[in-house]
Amino acid sequence: MGENGQVKGENAQIELLQLKSQLVQVDEKRMDKLKRKPPGKQQTTSALEQNIRAKESEMQHTSLTIQQEKVYLKQIKLMKDEKKALDVWEKEMEELRTRRSQIQEQMRQVNERQDAARTVQLLDEAAQLLQLPLESVIEGRVTVSEELAEMLTTPMWSKRMRTGYAVTSHVTRKKPTGVRLLGAQESVDAASAFLQGYGTVVSHPMAVSDEELGLLIGKKGATIAQLQEETDCCFVLDKKNSTVAVLGLADAVESAVVQVRGIFETHACTACACTLHAHGMHTACAPHAH
Repeated sequence: MGENGQVKGENAQIELLQLKSQLVQVDEKRMDKLKRKPPGKQQTTSALEQNIRAKESEMQHTSLTIQQEKVYLKQIKLMKDEKKALDVWEKEMEELRTRRSQIQEQMRQVNERQDAARTVQLLDEAAQLLQLPLESVIEGRVTVSEELAEMLTTPMWSKRMRTGYAVTSHVTRKKPTGVRLLGAQESVDAASAFLQGYGTVVSHPMAVSDEELGLLIGKKGATIAQLQEETDCCFVLDKKNSTVAVLGLADAVESAVVQVRGIFETHACTACACTLHAHGMHTACAPHAH
């Protein structure tokens, strides 16, 4: 599908951004209108209408002095003015509600078109990557936990799904979190069953220094690749916040965290020993807590 599908996707994204901007503007107008609701004792036009009729009926069936009649007429006029202002306000609010619903429907339709275009693109990519005829590639969707979804975004798991189950996987962040699996029917079925029965994935965050982050990654990523292979866990690095999240099944994560701490402590002890040796001193290093 290539370039044509990409252009359609980009156009849909632009349209979606424009609609979101319109929705924000409508919501801002609604908030402003709510703050500017006409003052008055009655909060609805129907209540005002009922009171006006009651006051007019009372005038018709009650003997009033000229002064009393003037008071009644003044009260009726005030209520009618209040109703007129409230009618205008409610009409404007209804127009904004209608406009909001229209924008939301347009957004839903754009999302559907965008999703359809994305599906065509993913099917095409899967056919090429898996070396399958396009007509044999199907899509399956599985709801997964946010932690498992995070794991599936890593290169390690993308490769695992591709080599182990002959499918490509793509995480969707919309609630509920899910993954799109593409491949031959039997491959998608097998991958779906695997993910649904995988177990509960947990996440263990660790604060790390820049030096520790470098140790964890290793030369050309060798250390982290080995750790992921040995522990069956994923390591999601956040260099900006100096953290690493270890993702996997509970027992595996616990083991992986111990290994990571061991790497840090071994390095710290080595650095400590080198420093002491340079000063002609010898001592044992205490474990470092993380």
